[in-house]
Amino acid sequence: MTLCSTFQPTVAIKKQLQLFRDACAEFGRPCSANDILIARHVFVAESQKEAEKLCKSHFEYYFHQLLGKVNNAAIQRILDMNPELTFDSVKTPYPYDVTPMEKMRDDGFVLVGTPDRVYQDLMAQYEEYGGFGTFMAIVRMGAMPQELVLNNVRLFGKEVIPRLHALG
Repeated sequence: MTLCSTFQPTVAIKKQLQLFRDACAEFGRPCSANDILIARHVFVAESQKEAEKLCKSHFEYYFHQLLGKVNNAAIQRILDMNPELTFDSVKTPYPYDVTPMEKMRDDGFVLVGTPDRVYQDLMAQYEEYGGFGTFMAIVRMGAMPQELVLNNVRLFGKEVIPRLHALG
């Protein structure tokens, strides 16, 4: 069994991983880094300023508009089907539909920046979580043009992935 975590701040994923590891131990099941998959939205550019500028409008559309609307519709549907529930009992624990990109980057939701910054932020999460076996880079946000996505993939592949492979 593998645990996959995404769309949560680093602190929430860390708690989730501890619960997973504790449950594995309780049932006598070994749990290694290979049992853990972490997914993060990634955007890499030559400079920090360029990365933030190129990514920001696509980030905001994706998180604030698309996911915000889908999440709010799902919450409303749950409330309609379960009148005994309150909004606070089913709401998303993190307000990603209104949180600025910079704050979500600082909270670990997205890795945005130079190859060095993205690598450093990813390694900080790796250490914080006690390791993970698989990292899934989500390289498109919203209606990001294909050229921007491909440049993101090229830079991530050329500058970040080799450093990850060197870790073993």
